[in-house]
Amino acid sequence: MKSTFNKLNAISEKIKKTPWVLGFYAFPIILIFFLINLILGEFLLYKYVISVKNKELEITENTLKFEYDAYQKVLEEWQKIEEKFKEPTVEKYLSPFITEVFTNNTVDLK
Repeated sequence: MKSTFNKLNAISEKIKKTPWVLGFYAFPIILIFFLINLILGEFLLYKYVISVKNKELEITENTLKFEYDAYQKVLEEWQKIEEKFKEPTVEKYLSPFITEVFTNNTVDLK
């Protein structure tokens, strides 16, 4: 039991000393972190930019085929929708801004 307590006590002492060690060696630690960041950045640049440009484009065996019939069906649907929107509506909607009094259940729209 005492050995476990001694180990925990030793670990807590090391943890307490860690900020002091970091403070004492602050400049070298910052340089180490900067170099790690630089190396990681170069690795990502190489992986996602440079190596992608250097790879040859792979041509797939199955080329895409334009389906003209499906295209015509889509165009017809779009034209139907467009014509529906262009049709004038014959319904007259009451304006909520009219201040005239309703007479004989009709409204005189000007």
